[in-house]
Amino acid sequence: MHARTVWCWLAALLVMLFSASIGLACDCAGAPKPCEAFWETEAIFSGTVRSQSGISVVRGEGSNKYTIQEVLVRFQLGEVFRGELAGPEMEVVTGMGGGDCGYHFERDKKYLVYASRHGRENHLYTGICTRTRLLSEASEDLTYFHNLPPAGSGSTIVVSVKRYMLPVGDDSRFEITPIPGVKVTADGADKHFEGQTNNDGQYEFVGLQPGTYKVKADLPPNPRSYSTTEVAVIDRGCAHREFVNHVGGNISGRVLEASGNPVSGAKVDLIAVDDMFTESPKGKWRFTNSAGLYSLDDVPPGNYLLGINLIAAQNAQCPRTRTYYPSGSDPSQATVVMLTEGRQLKDVDVRMMSGPPEVELEGFVVWPNGRPAVHAVVGLANGTEPHYLIGDQKIVDSKGHFVLKGLQGCSYQVRAFTYGGRVSANSDEVEESRHSEPVTVTLSEKKPQPLRLVLTSPGFDHRDDEKRSPQE
Repeated sequence: MHARTVWCWLAALLVMLFSASIGLACDCAGAPKPCEAFWETEAIFSGTVRSQSGISVVRGEGSNKYTIQEVLVRFQLGEVFRGELAGPEMEVVTGMGGGDCGYHFERDKKYLVYASRHGRENHLYTGICTRTRLLSEASEDLTYFHNLPPAGSGSTIVVSVKRYMLPVGDDSRFEITPIPGVKVTADGADKHFEGQTNNDGQYEFVGLQPGTYKVKADLPPNPRSYSTTEVAVIDRGCAHREFVNHVGGNISGRVLEASGNPVSGAKVDLIAVDDMFTESPKGKWRFTNSAGLYSLDDVPPGNYLLGINLIAAQNAQCPRTRTYYPSGSDPSQATVVMLTEGRQLKDVDVRMMSGPPEVELEGFVVWPNGRPAVHAVVGLANGTEPHYLIGDQKIVDSKGHFVLKGLQGCSYQVRAFTYGGRVSANSDEVEESRHSEPVTVTLSEKKPQPLRLVLTSPGFDHRDDEKRSPQE
């Protein structure tokens, strides 16, 4: 996996903590369609940005008051589509950007602005969760505004049904595809409507009387799928709702030694059966927790091989002895794990094959001035890419000393780091966040000489795989 530095991590953490503390975290699922947003918005107009200035706004009440910075934007008013707006200019407030959902306007550019007061004194407010956008990108909105349906024409509910699948060889993104042929229903005011999604996975209920409807898509039962909702619509308005079928299943179990003891920090790999003899198979992996438990989520339907040391291995013995579920070294004799859509497979336990003898690797972590780094953390990672952690990280003792264990004949990377900050809750002492450069070691029958890891580089930098079991 890729190295990460503490500066990115700390910056993200600070943003999240600050935003959460004053309620500024931006969380919107995307702007609604024009036919929905139009009727829910207080003012809609086109305008050209003439100036912007920062303003201080007090929020909260009593002891919970706090001050935030916002931006006052002045527009030369163009066409008004909704609301009673008058005068050559219009003022709108937005956030600074980032966690407060502020919209970034540019001087002298033309925009279509959706704004409402939402209890913000006398100022209209807009942000990235509205349909505010450059006027040149608002053709869908303008078409709707200039062709508003007549009163009494009823409401429309648009339903989209999509399939979400996380490829077994790529955990970074879902493959999203429409699902045609799904039965959808809408029930309200003693009336029942139903239809079937088209090739684009959509169906429109049109001409509905204003009111609240229970809308449902007939999807297979799955705790992670979303198939039912309530929708309130008004005359001439619309609502768009998306239903999701998560087809991924789950495989969970334990990794045990031959003796039956749980194995902590073991990397459990899952590959497609078709990749059995591929030199560099791709797949999913997770690590066991301290109880030897693992859980592989979002696994698409298919036939798989499960085991230890199947992906990104140095060889059949390193960094752990290759083992196929339930226990064996021959892939042709392995039990195939067959997973259907949304299925949960439990107690899929792997009993590890015995391997080379363990060898102790010890050393010391020090600051650049030679002082023991008593709060440092040391990790043993795979010696070849990707450099994922082999087991639990160790905190050094009062002398900066550590002892790790690896397998004879295998290569490893050893690195140390400090998180930085206060050394304890009862101390005002603060230490830097630093890391050592990695040291690669190949273990042999002879115990190696003690390592000396010096925290020479600023920042938090360690190689770790994020795909650890949720039970940790």
